[in-house]
Amino acid sequence: MRSLNRELNTVTPEVLTFTPTLLFGGAATGIVYSVQSGTYAKIGNAVFINLRVATTTKSSSTGAATIGGLPFAVSGATVSCTIRCGSTVTFSGQLQAYIDTGASVVNLQQITEAGTSGNLTDANFSNISSITLSAHYSV
Repeated sequence: MRSLNRELNTVTPEVLTFTPTLLFGGAATGIVYSVQSGTYAKIGNAVFINLRVATTTKSSSTGAATIGGLPFAVSGATVSCTIRCGSTVTFSGQLQAYIDTGASVVNLQQITEAGTSGNLTDANFSNISSITLSAHYSV
């Protein structure tokens, strides 16, 4: 068992890249990015992602804000994400980001002090906006 443990401790996962896309109402018409990067590592059925999107021109699309382009869909329970937005993304209360079971899109929401939640939309973003996000989930 000791030799197996040593081998497992020396496994270095390969870090690969993907291209995340900021979407409004499922579309990204006219967005110009200054940063659009994502990395992930897959170990067995576990996926670890980190992404950052930053825009210089906001989309002309409207509707709920999501981030698409994740490398794999979630196969288990809905996953919460760690999120950080730049100061030009406005919201009430706190941010929440999650990926639904079977999906490969991150949903972005705001939770007010009163406890009600609602989707972030194109109205919450300015031309110069940024989002950084991390998550891990099962596939």
